[in-house]
Amino acid sequence: MKFRPTTTTTVRKVPRPDRNLPTVLAVDDEPAILRMLAHALGQRGFDVRTALGGEAGVAAYRRQHGIIAFVLLDVQMPLPWDGPHTLVELGRINPLVRVAFMSGSTGRYSVEELLGLGALRIFEKPFPSVPGLADELKNLIARTAAEEPDTQLRRGVDERE
Repeated sequence: MKFRPTTTTTVRKVPRPDRNLPTVLAVDDEPAILRMLAHALGQRGFDVRTALGGEAGVAAYRRQHGIIAFVLLDVQMPLPWDGPHTLVELGRINPLVRVAFMSGSTGRYSVEELLGLGALRIFEKPFPSVPGLADELKNLIARTAAEEPDTQLRRGVDERE
């Protein structure tokens, strides 16, 4: 008897329109959010790394901070590794770390406190528009790279210009 498959699987690469965009690290305690960000931002050309929770995010950033241009960080994660604590630890690794918080609720923190910690922006979850999120990330990365021309952030931005 000869084996004949009953189904056919086609693997197709999703085109990545702008391969020169810097790497983004997404840190959240919800795996579904991380999968969605990796898929949606990946389709828009980003190289997305993910970390499940603040402690894993710090470990990933420690290993790869030379290539990570931007961190998307959830505010409300289990203590002690909530977003603000994680940002403080990321800043110890690299004082120039570029971070935007994302959250459905800032919880015990005010928007002013979060921005005062050094976050460049706070994105509301659920995200109203993933293409809008991608565009805003591109703008934040380009703007911060222009402010720090000697950092790795310039990589990718210069290549697009």
